[in-house]
Amino acid sequence: MITRTIKHQTLWLAASLAVCLAAAACGGESDSSEGNAGTGGTAGTGGVAGAAGTAGTGGAAGTAGTAGTGGAAGTSGTGGFAAGGPCEYDDIPGTATITTVEPDTDPTPNSCANEPTIVRYSFAPDDPSIPPEDYDVTQFGFNEEAFHTIYTPGGSPMIPPKSCLEPTGFVVDAEFDVVRSVITQGTCTPVMDAFTDVDWSVCEAECE
Repeated sequence: MITRTIKHQTLWLAASLAVCLAAAACGGESDSSEGNAGTGGTAGTGGVAGAAGTAGTGGAAGTAGTAGTGGAAGTSGTGGFAAGGPCEYDDIPGTATITTVEPDTDPTPNSCANEPTIVRYSFAPDDPSIPPEDYDVTQFGFNEEAFHTIYTPGGSPMIPPKSCLEPTGFVVDAEFDVVRSVITQGTCTPVMDAFTDVDWSVCEAECE
């Protein structure tokens, strides 16, 4: 088991990165935290009013000058690190075994349009002495079946199309190297799986 620290939440699951697509998908609420906005700029100082003109002989006094307009407030900066960061994780190397490959009979907007296929797996650590409670995803409020459902990685995780399963080797009983990262400090995503030997480019390219 390896402990490491990350400074922000740029990690994205190569599988089940669903970790959560939606609270309903995982049986709990998403705990991704927004970055804090930068400090707004200081408003500009108003210009000083001009002095009234001196009255001429028998004439009216000049009109006072108009005050200068205040400068606009500075724009809020880009969000910084996720709240709770930096975060620390224990990395647990293990094996993912494909347990289910079946058509997605109830597709959602997060399903590829071309024959979306549900692929699920089980996880077992390489070190059998690690107790299950050290890597159990339900302790973080995740639905175990939903967590162990494979999605394409990237900014919009999708249930993969059938056409990419053979090239990636996603068939029942196939085994893959996986690293499960379990949070030990901070409030970033609490648990994630990363398939270390899968080429996801085929699934991403095939998804319509």
